[in-house]
Amino acid sequence: MMKKHLISTPILLSLAGTAAAQSSVALYGIVDAGITYRSNERTGSTGAGQGHSNAAVTSGNLSGSRWGLRGKEELGNGLAAIFVLEDGFDITNGTEGQGGRLFGRQAFVGLADTQYGSLTMGRQYTSLDDFVGPVAPVSAIGGFGAHPGDIDDLDQTTRVDNSIKYTSKKYAGFTFGALYGFGGQAGSLKSQNTWSVGGSYAHGPLQVGVGYEHSDNSKTGPKDPTSGKW
Repeated sequence: MMKKHLISTPILLSLAGTAAAQSSVALYGIVDAGITYRSNERTGSTGAGQGHSNAAVTSGNLSGSRWGLRGKEELGNGLAAIFVLEDGFDITNGTEGQGGRLFGRQAFVGLADTQYGSLTMGRQYTSLDDFVGPVAPVSAIGGFGAHPGDIDDLDQTTRVDNSIKYTSKKYAGFTFGALYGFGGQAGSLKSQNTWSVGGSYAHGPLQVGVGYEHSDNSKTGPKDPTSGKW
């Protein structure tokens, strides 16, 4: 006979406000479309053959098209419950991004404290994205500054499922954080896991970031067939 043991610690975020709590939910989004011209696009599945020019309407040229919900409920003494649900889509045909996930860009819930920072769980960006991404080329010129294949995970195309993340508050311009993504493999906490650490400093026009990420073959889900992104 096989025995199964389950330990679960639930976090329930209720947005039904009470007299002692202040709740807020924000609906936000970005719709990005443009015309892309390629002067020498190859034909065929291997990219071989004679090159031809091509013009097409494309989605997410400067920033990925998205809509989302962001919520916060004050619990008192500087503590608040928070959540983010964010969906990516292709404006040219209305299809879901991130492999067809409803909330493929972000989906997390957690607690934020004005003194100690925030602790969140769900599908999230890595600490490398959080701290180094804002000073990477893609933050200034969108997809035109993206690195081929997003090999350094700075183009916000990679999210980590089953992850827990801590982000500090700002101390005299310094912020730091870390993320651990459980691989979801039975019998192993290490297989297909992801972990990252990072920090940043901002003062006036100066902003710098540093980070490190380790991923054990844990890219999160199939690529989006419309964009080739994860």
